[in-house]
Parts: sequence; structure tokens; C-alpha cells
Amino acid sequence: RMHGSAPFLLVGPFGTGKTRTLIEFLRRLVAQRKPGQPHAARVLVCSPSNSSVDKYVTALQELLGPEQMLRIQAPHRSTVLGPMAKYSHQDPMSATGAYALPEASALLKMVVVVSTTRSAAQLVNAGVPKGHFTHIVVDEAAQLMEAEALLPISLAGPHTAVIMAGDPQQLGPSTFSKVDSVHGLHCSVMERLLNMPAYLSIPSAARACCKLTRNYRSHPQLVKLLSRLSYSNRLEAHAPSAKVNALQDWGKSGTDRAFPMLFVSLEGGSEEREGDSPSWFNRQEAHVLQELVVDLMRACEAKGLTQEEVGIITPYFKQSQKLRVLLRHKGLSRVRVGSTEEFHGHEVKALFISTVRTSVANLELDEHFDAGFVGNPKRFNTALSRAVALVVVVGDLNVLAHSAEWREMLGVCREHKCFVSRQAPPLPGQPLPLPAPPPAPPTAAAAAVARPQHDGRTAAGVQGHGQGHQGQGQGQGQGH
Repeated sequence: RMHGSAPFLLVGPFGTGKTRTLIEFLRRLVAQRKPGQPHAARVLVCSPSNSSVDKYVTALQELLGPEQMLRIQAPHRSTVLGPMAKYSHQDPMSATGAYALPEASALLKMVVVVSTTRSAAQLVNAGVPKGHFTHIVVDEAAQLMEAEALLPISLAGPHTAVIMAGDPQQLGPSTFSKVDSVHGLHCSVMERLLNMPAYLSIPSAARACCKLTRNYRSHPQLVKLLSRLSYSNRLEAHAPSAKVNALQDWGKSGTDRAFPMLFVSLEGGSEEREGDSPSWFNRQEAHVLQELVVDLMRACEAKGLTQEEVGIITPYFKQSQKLRVLLRHKGLSRVRVGSTEEFHGHEVKALFISTVRTSVANLELDEHFDAGFVGNPKRFNTALSRAVALVVVVGDLNVLAHSAEWREMLGVCREHKCFVSRQAPPLPGQPLPLPAPPPAPPTAAAAAVARPQHDGRTAAGVQGHGQGHQGQGQGQGQGH
């Protein structure tokens, strides 16, 4: 590297192997290291979350012992298991076993130091000199606010090689209001750098940036959709066929079983809040999702599908709570439920999405607080890209049709006859509903998605999901 050269950016969309690429780079760097040389490699590896940095310790433990690799922990972290405990240092003077950095002499001899980006501040406070590390690697850099990314990068000297990896098309730094966005806090340091001249001009970009394009995670149809929406059609599907087609036999009567997506348009659901909680939930959606997950597990568990390979994403904490309770009642407590942010960096074989919203009027609230699924292309992309073999979305057609990304997904599902409509189920204790009145005309956006096929085909119901098909698959949403 040249003196004072720009950070090297590894741009990798979902499933392209960013972390594996960095691990292989570190393996070779460590293997080539000759102790005693004046420029022997000393590496700092950082990422926003504990789970992501722990992958590096696990991958490098065969090459490095505890005297060569340190896993920095937050001082009062309660539980550290497995190899992380072996590579973490506890303060011998602490009565509570608090974690701390080792003495300076031992710290400066480490070949690899692994830390979350925030805990890297401990190195700055301990007086580690700038330029001590020959390489600083920051994974998931597209999730970091500028200030957080600078915690490890501030330790770079003129000859330090800085490598940042991430996907600027996925969720960036967490912000909590439009004011944050106005001041640019929603833009990560990696996204800002990619828009600078050094990375935009082809000759310099070839030296300072590498873009991965082969996807090894998801079904080709899912890769095709997200590539078109977020990656200018540059992604290529290279996942093993047996992996991405593992759930083809799940019984979706009348649908294209080879297609990995299903949209269930729920008519008559309602969004609610409890007490003074600001979080939203939709009980009808939760019950439908419970039925769908139970049906999937019943059909595919004997073929090797485990609960840990199934996930449900929903943008609201209250909906997560409701779903967990319903799943526990069916013995499915190991199915993962959480927000898009909680799933970031993970994958599941079967992904279910609960969008919750039934009122167009409340979309402004989601936009103000940077929540929800509608109108946020990065959240849409991040959520759907967690899936390997199957995506099932349950939501309100009229609401989702206000988003260009959702309209595209709904149209593709319609094209492949994987678009079904059903009436919201009566909740426990509620009387059975009266026959439905003639449906109100759909909104213009919804009508564009749900326009019937020219050959007059109608979408069939979902086999084994507890209720038969309702309507003709045109997906008119309930009026708000």
C-alpha cells in the first residue's frame, strides 16, 4: 500500500461472502507472518455486534493461541461462552470477574485483536499508539455511524491498511427521527466514501474498491428480484440447487411450487396498540402466521427442517411478543422472531414477514420514526435477503401497494400464481363474522398490482392453513 492511501472498500451484497473473504484474507496474513520482522502483521478486527466479531475468533482459533489473539469484551458483559472465554481477559483484581484489557506489554504482543467497534475505544483509552496495527478491518461498516466507525479507525497510522466491508444497499445506521436524517446521520461512513471521487473514478476505484456479485445464499428468483430493485441487475445466483429448493414440496395448492415467494393478502385485519405502549400489533396476522408456520413444520420437519431454520420478521416489538406467545402454544418456541435489525447478518431457510399495518394514514408515523416496511427500500431489501429457500409475506395489499418495492414483489407473486387472498380469522371469543358485503373498489395502486390475468385464472387458497381460499385472489384490502 502507498503511504496514506485511502481505505479499501469491500462491497458485498447479501450472501456474497464478505465475512468469508475477510476471514480468508486474515488466515493468509497470519500464516505469512514471521515474528521478529519489523513489519510483522498486527491486526485489529471490528464489527458492530458481538455475534459478528465472534465469527472471527472461531475461524482463527486454529492458528492463534490466547497469547496471540485477544477478544475484547465490554467490562460487565455477563456471559462469555465457548472459545470466546478462552481468548477474553478478566481483571484479576475484580471481585465480580469484570473483563478488562491485559497489561500493555501483553496487549502490544497480540497478533490479532477482535472487538466490537464501540469496545475498540478501550484501546484508545489504554494508550495504544497510532500505527501500532498494520491492518484494521471493519466488517459491516455500512451499518455504522461515522463517529462509531472512527473509534477503531482512529488507531490507524500513515502505513496502516484500513479495510472496510459492507453493503450500502442494506439497513444503515439506526436513527430515530427525520431530524437525524436531515443532518446525515443515516448515511454510514462507507456509503459516504463510495460517493467520493476516489471511489467513483474507474482507475482509482479499481485500486480502492472491490464489489462482490456472486450470491451463494438465496433462491435464484429471490436474487433476481432484489438484484433488479437494489443492485442494478448485477447479482448472480450461485447457491446450490439442493439448498435453495429444499422447501419446494410445501403444499401450496394451485400455486407455483417452484417459486420461492408467497403473498397472503389478509382482508379485515386491524392494527392495534395496548395501553400507553407506542408499539403496534395485528392479532389476525399473528394467528395466520401461526397457522402457516405450523403447517410448514408439519410438512417439512420430517425432511430435516428445524425450528432454528425458520424466522419471522416484523417491524414492531408488540407483534413480536404476540407471535412468540402463539408459537410457544404450538411447541415452536425455537422459531426466531424479531425485527429486521435483529435479523441483520443472519439467514434462515424459511422466512415469514408480518407487516402489521392496515391503515394508510399511519404510514406517516412510520416514516417519521424510521420504522415499518413501507417506503424504506433498504429495510425491504434487508428483510427479504435473509431468506434462503422461502419467503411468505402476510399483509394488507392496499397499504403495501404504496411502496414501489412491495408493488414489484406483489406483481411477481401474482405473475407466478403465488398471490392468495383470505379473510382475517375471527379471534378467540369473537363471534363468527357476518357474510362480507361487496368489496369496496381497490385503490389505484392496489388495482395495478392485483389486476386479473388475461386468461381469467384465479389464485387458489393455501392448502392446510386452517381456512379455505377466500375470494378470487384479486387482493382488495379492507377499507380503512
